[in-house]
Amino acid sequence: MVRSSLFIGALLAGILGLAGCSRPEPTEERTVRIAGEAATISVRSGQTELLRLTADTVRQLNDRLFPLIDIYAPHSEISRANQIASLSRFPISRDTQRILEYSVQLSARLDGAFDPTDAALRHLWDQHFQTQPTDLLPEPLVQATLAGVGIEQLEIREHALSLRSPGTQLNLNDFIRPYLIDLSIIQMRQQGYSDVLISLGNSGRGLGRLDARTPWMKTLHDPADPTRHIGNLILPDGMAYAIKGLPEDYIRIGENTISRAIDPRTGWPATSLAMVITLGPVAADAYALAQVLFLDGPENGMARMTQMPRYHAFYILPGEPLTIVHTEGSDALLRIAPTIHVSLESVSR
Repeated sequence: MVRSSLFIGALLAGILGLAGCSRPEPTEERTVRIAGEAATISVRSGQTELLRLTADTVRQLNDRLFPLIDIYAPHSEISRANQIASLSRFPISRDTQRILEYSVQLSARLDGAFDPTDAALRHLWDQHFQTQPTDLLPEPLVQATLAGVGIEQLEIREHALSLRSPGTQLNLNDFIRPYLIDLSIIQMRQQGYSDVLISLGNSGRGLGRLDARTPWMKTLHDPADPTRHIGNLILPDGMAYAIKGLPEDYIRIGENTISRAIDPRTGWPATSLAMVITLGPVAADAYALAQVLFLDGPENGMARMTQMPRYHAFYILPGEPLTIVHTEGSDALLRIAPTIHVSLESVSR
């Protein structure tokens, strides 16, 4: 691990050539709903027709796919499967099967640290957190719920799903958001369009650039102080980002700050207090990877990145100065604000 502490002048000198230093052109924006949350579509000022076409594409895909998997809609395919698929094979549509199979493949690649079958476990902890607890859950209860978690509990055949355990519950509501962003970007590119950004808070993906000299960028804030702007992520053409470790990802229990992220491998909250950012060519993969790196922590997470050559990762550790641990070479995709002093640690793969 190579460690260096730099002021912004030195950092910008190395990356302004890539990022461009001209003032970005104004953008036009429109808000659309993706899986129940507000997403923002951004285009260059004057590209009103592109903005409309992208919004229509997002709406059509969302209206087709989200009702199939929405766990809070009692008649969605996933809700009904959670109720009866442990009793008999449950018929599912081709779209639902594709989403499920994609999430299962990701889970296998990420050693079960991302898992679409952890809905009961997450629900157990969410209910506990809502009681303003002073302690964690009893271990026997956690272990009993954990018994239903794991992709080995699923049997997916042609247009049919079986759950091998009645304790297994699926939840794809969070995963479908970056998945829909990917499908929207792919459709726009296939139709010959470019220069659009779809962002949804902790996940997004750009197509093309803001203008000839300026790439799309994502604003970053200090994980310990959301009002403090620390810089921007640079998003080359087609690049997606995902962020985990925002203030809403934590809760106070007694004197301790506890993560709301539950590790499907152990059943317990993550111990990491770092903000994780992933960058790569697929939004759904970047999303799942960010969840996993957050659970793993910096040391184990960076070791995992040796198997992910197409993706970049950053851990932002609170403190003064901020410490940013990143995969080797990825600092060129980060533009730190002029007022921020950071310590950079580059990890080779």
